[in-house]
Amino acid sequence: MKSKMAILTFVAVGLGSIFFTGCASTNQMVPVATGPIATNSSRIVVSREKTFVGCAAPVGIIDSGRKIGEVGWGGQLVWDRIAGPMELKAVHNLAVGGNGREQPLRIGVGAGMSYHFSLTTPATGMRRALNLDLISGTTVAYEQNGTNIIPGKVGNDQQQPADGERKTLTGTLNAFPHGPSQFKSGPPLWPVGMIVVIDDNGAKNNFLVVEKGEYATTFYDVDGKVLKISQARNVGKKVEVKYVVTTFRYANKAVAISVRYFD
Repeated sequence: MKSKMAILTFVAVGLGSIFFTGCASTNQMVPVATGPIATNSSRIVVSREKTFVGCAAPVGIIDSGRKIGEVGWGGQLVWDRIAGPMELKAVHNLAVGGNGREQPLRIGVGAGMSYHFSLTTPATGMRRALNLDLISGTTVAYEQNGTNIIPGKVGNDQQQPADGERKTLTGTLNAFPHGPSQFKSGPPLWPVGMIVVIDDNGAKNNFLVVEKGEYATTFYDVDGKVLKISQARNVGKKVEVKYVVTTFRYANKAVAISVRYFD
């Protein structure tokens, strides 16, 4: 009996060793930040959760076009960067900078402050999603000249209004990820999707789509008829988006209040 138990223990340990040995390791390409943060800099930390989904593949991290490194299973990247607007992106293939379909996380980071992000890789259908969430750190807004103006607000490609103030943007609907298989929801807004609109200057603008509550999104066709979300996913069409900016997951997000199709 003891010999059987010993054999089973040996096999279990062996299989576990093989499994964990096959998980990806972390490789940071920029200097690892230590010590006090410089007065003009921000410290960024990205930690990857320990889940079996996709553990064999490293995930690349890009900070505003700069390749930071690859974070493996349970790994962490820590670096300093100049304070200001930041576009943080997780990609499957760091060597080529991703596939162009990854959605970056855009926030403003303050001088002398640190920001901790969680990287998760939930399985969604036949693909492995990459989610970056800010779990600590106060975001900061920046004017286009880079001046630090309002603690707690977030810079983005589009001109950000004050919290709750409605603004309008026109452009072409570029993408409409919708539903739990494509879009990660959560409190307090519980958005059901997101639209990506390319404005007249060629910039991509992301808007959350919310089904219920104060910020519920309404879609209209060219004649003003209300559309269901399932009827409104007309990528490539010209749209007018009325939106507000509100706090969601420690960052300010643009929420589409209404989307009207021109054609």
